[in-house]
Amino acid sequence: MICNGVVPAWAGRAQAIAANGRQAALGVSLSLTGLSMPVAPRLPGPVLRPRLWQPASARVVQTRAGYRVVHLVLRTMANQWGLGFSLPLMGGSLAEGVMNEAAQRRVLFIDRDDTLTRNVEAMTEAQAAPLLEGLRNGKFPVVITDRPADAMENDPGNSAFEKLAPLLVPAAAGMLIGTNRGGRVYRLDADGRPQSAHEVPPFSTEEQVLIRSAVDAVVAELPKLGTGLNPSKGVDLEPHSGSVLLRVGTPLEIVHKAAGILQEALEKRGIRHEVVYRMPANPAQPPYISFSKVDKASAVAWVAQEYGIRAEEAVGVGDGMMAPINRKGSWSPAAQEAADLGRFLSGRDVLLKGSAKDANMQKGLFGMMLLSVGLFGDPRLENIFVLPEFGPDMTARFLRKWAAVE
Repeated sequence: MICNGVVPAWAGRAQAIAANGRQAALGVSLSLTGLSMPVAPRLPGPVLRPRLWQPASARVVQTRAGYRVVHLVLRTMANQWGLGFSLPLMGGSLAEGVMNEAAQRRVLFIDRDDTLTRNVEAMTEAQAAPLLEGLRNGKFPVVITDRPADAMENDPGNSAFEKLAPLLVPAAAGMLIGTNRGGRVYRLDADGRPQSAHEVPPFSTEEQVLIRSAVDAVVAELPKLGTGLNPSKGVDLEPHSGSVLLRVGTPLEIVHKAAGILQEALEKRGIRHEVVYRMPANPAQPPYISFSKVDKASAVAWVAQEYGIRAEEAVGVGDGMMAPINRKGSWSPAAQEAADLGRFLSGRDVLLKGSAKDANMQKGLFGMMLLSVGLFGDPRLENIFVLPEFGPDMTARFLRKWAAVE
């Protein structure tokens, strides 16, 4: 556990990492009060080698100064070499202090699945209550979910408004709800009924042609990687997004490489949307790589502009606060050495699975405070903090504070 702050001189060491790329520049111990770091055990092979982790192994930082310095060092590693180590967790007193600070912010952008409530569960009145209380106290809550606004015949009961039913009441009049990954925003009327307020336009015809070309280029490379398209449905191009589904059983390393190839192909054609990859929880399902012109930044940016919201008065809360860093090839020997320090500071290895669906909120309002209830946080982001527990229970603790402050 990191205790009692960090010696200020350590901040300058981060610049030495970027300057010469050697862990030797850091010495064999960190000037973290009461804590020395012998060189950590090395994993054989590349940093990308998968490694199991347990949430309890994540490092816990107890002071704001310590958190700032660890954030700086991990950000330097990410920017210099693409080493995607998550921020550590905040200790109890630090977490309470940060939540108290965030509770003063008038505007709340918040995710639904695994944040307000568990993914598969419907929202309860108890979970809706602090949002309604905050609204009564002059706060401005905005719920943003990946779920579609429209009911789905093949998946009944799982649309955004079906899962947020306790908010569709007169007491929620004026509240905003973003759906479809942030591509649509609805305002609740006096009866609590959602009325369309904003929708992101789809890809243009020209963009669709360029996207099809980029996807075809990736598909042509798949046999060289030792995989192929999922036979039942391999390519799915939608008005705002696109996905390439790979053969069932394609290993993580290959999926990662395919994502990097697609990212490069899109950028060469002037399509600048981040490519993400997903490994299925059920191994009988295909992994896939995808991109979208809409994410939660779309909704946040529109709301901020429409209502004149500044970053310093807003906080975003969600569980998806870090995705793996896409890159092709292997890391240099210098990066391999620096990775030992990253493992030490994060308490975990390079992130190989994850989502930035909620971290994207900050792209819509740069500098907005972010609270992660997903145990991970991307150090490349500004003003982000990782709370010590996962999911709705942690969120509820914060919402009680936020709703009570007028």
